[in-house]
Amino acid sequence: MSSSYFSFAILLFTLLILDCDGLVEDEENYHIFNIHSLLPDTVCSPYNGSQPTSPSSFNITHTNGPCSPLGWNGHWPTFDEILQQDLPRVDYLYRQSSSNNSFNGAILPVRIDGNYLVSVGFGTPRVDRHVLFDTGSSLTWTSCHGYHSHSYSRIPLDSRECNRLPFKTSAYHPACGYDAHYSDGARIKGIFGHDALALGPSEAASQFLFGCSYEHPDRDQGLLGLGRSWISLFEQARERFDGQFSYCLPTPSSVGHLTLGRSQYAHSLSFTPLLDYRDKEHYYVELRSIVIGRHTINIGCCTPAMLDSGATLTYLPPAAYAELRQWFMEGMSMYPRAPSARGLDTCYDLSGHGERASIPRVTLQFAGGVEVVVEKEGTVHAADVSSVCLAIVPRRSQGEEIVLLGSLVQIRKEVSYRPNANRVGFGPGDC
Repeated sequence: MSSSYFSFAILLFTLLILDCDGLVEDEENYHIFNIHSLLPDTVCSPYNGSQPTSPSSFNITHTNGPCSPLGWNGHWPTFDEILQQDLPRVDYLYRQSSSNNSFNGAILPVRIDGNYLVSVGFGTPRVDRHVLFDTGSSLTWTSCHGYHSHSYSRIPLDSRECNRLPFKTSAYHPACGYDAHYSDGARIKGIFGHDALALGPSEAASQFLFGCSYEHPDRDQGLLGLGRSWISLFEQARERFDGQFSYCLPTPSSVGHLTLGRSQYAHSLSFTPLLDYRDKEHYYVELRSIVIGRHTINIGCCTPAMLDSGATLTYLPPAAYAELRQWFMEGMSMYPRAPSARGLDTCYDLSGHGERASIPRVTLQFAGGVEVVVEKEGTVHAADVSSVCLAIVPRRSQGEEIVLLGSLVQIRKEVSYRPNANRVGFGPGDC
């Protein structure tokens, strides 16, 4: 048959699934929504899901939004700001993914300005701090300014424990000091020590090892490291919490949760194996394929995908991205193109098409038959309704074909980490 016949058939099919306003009426393959719901609300929506049954559960809020306990100036991050924060971190993580040296900076917090905050209590008497929560880092630290705990003890510089720790410096002799640099150039300096860490109303980890920082960026009160290194919170408290933790990442104008211990949503989770990858500091699963609309993109056998709560966007190998972009553009053909934003080259103007809009549905398919449907807020990022861009981008770092799954594709999903059982679970979230 002639190519003109196929072109006519595609056109006819497209017309059949469009309504009179040009909106795709295909809820199986498209997200259909009110156009204004792409933009975050300027008012905080409190957590209204089921109350977690674990005594060690914390509210998660976005650093840049109306729910932030540190205050919010009403400014949403621009595309440029997101990429400026993401790229040093992503480049660093890709370098780490190709390293088999467990202390080659792998537990260094790799970006000072993270995405999400939790409130935890340090010391005796308890001092609550709003700290960044990060699965891509393992070192927990808090500011030493105003920290006067009766139960705090410094680690001696000449101790065996100090010899195991990274970033050591003798600048605080006779205490075991550290001097660490972030990938964006920020710096933290302080002393390693032990103290109580409150993990809920009635839960506390005694003799918790962390950093007490005398030099750090002004805005930050600390970081809660949930990576896989031996000094992470999870590894130090592994037995207490049955070797598992979970979270639901919220939108910038809502509240999620971090739960240490068994997820109350375990019955609704589907599990994929946790990969035994040479980078032992981060969490990897196997991404098999990506479905966008009616099209399936084969990622290839055994492609590692790093789960990271600190990066915002998702980064694909260039070939996979090119195919995803092609099918996304086909699915958005009813909308006019908008000027590209920095690093985001696939943007559309959704204004002037009524109150409803549609975008192709993206589904991540992992080993074990696990499927995760990405929310519309994870598929696109909107500066406003006239500039809506695909929030999945090509990786710029050279090297292995590794996928990095940032926070946007995890929004409103229950993600359960069970390293003891070598698996990660995904399910619908209620945040």
